Amino acid sequence: MKRLFTLALLLTTTPVAAQTVPDRIAQSLALRDQWQWLTRDIASPAEWDADGRHFHYRKTVAGGFAFVDVDAATRAKAPAFDAAALAPALARVMGESVAPLRLPFEHFSYTPDRSAIRFSIGYDDTVYRCTLVQPVCAVIPPENASRPRGFGVVRDLRVAADNHPRLSPDGRLEALVLDDNLVVRAANGGKEVWRSPDGSPANFYDPETIAWSPDGQHIALQRVRPGYARMVTRVLAAPPGKVQPQVVQQLYPKPGDAVDQEAPVLFRVSDGTRTDIDPSLFAGAYTLSAPNGAPTPRASRSTT
Repeated sequence: MKRLFTLALLLTTTPVAAQTVPDRIAQSLALRDQWQWLTRDIASPAEWDADGRHFHYRKTVAGGFAFVDVDAATRAKAPAFDAAALAPALARVMGESVAPLRLPFEHFSYTPDRSAIRFSIGYDDTVYRCTLVQPVCAVIPPENASRPRGFGVVRDLRVAADNHPRLSPDGRLEALVLDDNLVVRAANGGKEVWRSPDGSPANFYDPETIAWSPDGQHIALQRVRPGYARMVTRVLAAPPGKVQPQVVQQLYPKPGDAVDQEAPVLFRVSDGTRTDIDPSLFAGAYTLSAPNGAPTPRASRSTT
């Protein structure tokens, strides 16, 4: 019996011993891809859709992961989108193979009419938009993209926010942020009606969260006290489209760092009266989404 055990031990260890160093390195690098998909139905944290009636999450499935959308009222579940159709459309714009069960993003958001989704990919957080009926994907130019956030909790203030003027439902006024304050003025860069008096870099109004009420009488948005912008320096050995390595700085918040503190604020359009929302209504900071107001046409971009 002892001889049989020794022989079995030799049979199991000899192939490993015979491997070359490159073989062992390749095997080690492959472990993550071999093991990370072994779980089933492990869900990531859910994210609310803009309509406030649905939420979606990503879960592990055989061979990868899938996105699920849930009706909060009925608890009915459905695929968030057709991953098999989306993958080749995304592959065409990325110029590389994309598998339906290995889509290269963890988070996404629907457009207000749920006809498309937006998500970011890569170290530089390139933003993509993909339609969901007969999918077509495209890169969103940086000036139209949302300001990136480190792990979703700290805004990268090195990147300008999307501050295009948001038109009122009747198209007569527009709202944007200037010098950290909310400004309401006549459409197309016209005469200023009023601006908030209390915005500052340490407690600013976020233009990307501006939302008009359907009747055009109020504006809601978030006021932000920025968190700690911890930067980590990395060397990209093979940056896309370049031959030489590249040194980059990445926003990289760590456990214990202060994160962005967001507070919803409501303004009356007629005179700029501000109403602060009771913060006790939003005890969970990570459950607070941006306001969702009436869909409005995009104003022409001002040079201001």
